[in-house]
Amino acid sequence: MRIQNNVIAANIWSSYSGNMSKLQASMSRLSTGVIKSTDDPAGFGVGARMGTQISDVAKARQNTDNSISLVQTADGWLSEMTTILARMQELAVEAGGGLLAESDNANVQKEFTELQSEILRVTSGNNAAGTFNGVSLFQGGDLTVQIGEDTDQTIDLTLVDLSVTNTNSIGTVSSYEYDSSGNVTGSSHTSVAWSSIIDTSMMSVGSENVIGALSLAIDYVSNSIAILSAQQTRLESTNSALLTYQDNLNAAQSQIMDIDMAQETTRYSSYEVLSQVASAMLAQANKLPSQILEQLK
Repeated sequence: MRIQNNVIAANIWSSYSGNMSKLQASMSRLSTGVIKSTDDPAGFGVGARMGTQISDVAKARQNTDNSISLVQTADGWLSEMTTILARMQELAVEAGGGLLAESDNANVQKEFTELQSEILRVTSGNNAAGTFNGVSLFQGGDLTVQIGEDTDQTIDLTLVDLSVTNTNSIGTVSSYEYDSSGNVTGSSHTSVAWSSIIDTSMMSVGSENVIGALSLAIDYVSNSIAILSAQQTRLESTNSALLTYQDNLNAAQSQIMDIDMAQETTRYSSYEVLSQVASAMLAQANKLPSQILEQLK
């Protein structure tokens, strides 16, 4: 038995210190629910990168949600424009009946002009009503949407140009002349620009070929709705895929970063008991040198 160096107590102290360190680490894991970088450095690095991916995918999903809202907003405006153009065509048919009084024709023209002005208000100018968060919906161009965490993961949304500055042709109105036998004796083919439909100085309810021009305009807007609907379908598919991807990343990160609470609780109980026992044994080991005094009596 030695007095200067209590080897037994030193060994017990070493075990006690180790158990206390493990107990404290277990308490930390239980309180946070995740591992520390010192528990698994490699796994922690992978989990941290996955956390960044999850955040990026969440933002990409937000972008697709906003894009879907943009497309739905544009679709609502376009549907209303189709209704307006159909009403303008009705007025043109009514005016072409030849049975309206002069005052009635003036009233029809007034409504026709107001409907043109409404489309102008929505589509044209710096203060056009047809916008989404400051983005003009009906002045053409492509809108690039980031839909992933990598640079090249984008979708281009095509915005239709329905402004009064769009002078592109939307089709041709053809008219034919026939003889008494039904043979074509002459024809005319007039190209119709979109701008002429909504420019009040270019088209009136009594303009030549107005009914045919409005039919082309209705088809043009309907085709624009179809294009937007196709883009919305793609965005919804992308959004669904991103949601699945995000769920899988969350599950993978959880496997790496989250602790098994049942297993960790068992470890904690074990470390706690060992620490208490070691503490009691350390107290006993510290009493051993005093037993020499008993032998000297």
